[in-house]
This record gives sequence, C-alpha cells and structure tokens, in this order.
Amino acid sequence: SDCEDRSVLFAYLVGKLLDFDIIMLDFPGHIAVAVNLGEYNTGAVLEYKGKTYSVTDPTYINATAGMVMPQFKNTSPEIIEPEI
Repeated sequence: SDCEDRSVLFAYLVGKLLDFDIIMLDFPGHIAVAVNLGEYNTGAVLEYKGKTYSVTDPTYINATAGMVMPQFKNTSPEIIEPEI
C-alpha cells in the first residue's frame, strides 16, 4: 500500500474507533494525517479551525506522533477535511 491508502485507513480507524478529530495533510507527492490529541499534542503541530493537531504519519516508519518526514519539515501542506 502507498501513503494514500495507509493514511485513509489510519484516519478512518482513528476517527471512527477512537472518535478523535482528524484532518488529512496533502504534501507535494505525499499524504499524511494529523490528529487532535488534546493535551497530548506534541512535536509538529498545526492549528486548524481553532483546534490543534499533531502530525501522525502512518507511513513514516518508527515515527511518533508529532514527527514529520525530513523532506516535508519546511513545507505547508494543504489541509483536507475527511468525510468520515
């Protein structure tokens, strides 16, 4: 599976099973997810519609919440609101 497949599955599971607010992040040539972890937001975070989200990339192997792939650290992604 590629980044789109993993991100969509991850977003669906986190949104439906854990009931966390999520957004999709569209970097050039790469899709990731950001999750509103409340008081546990850490690392690379972004604000969207008054909420704070931690980047959570299911394709970044061994990364923890809040880590962004090095090639995207200085890139602002387009935000996509999933319809879950």
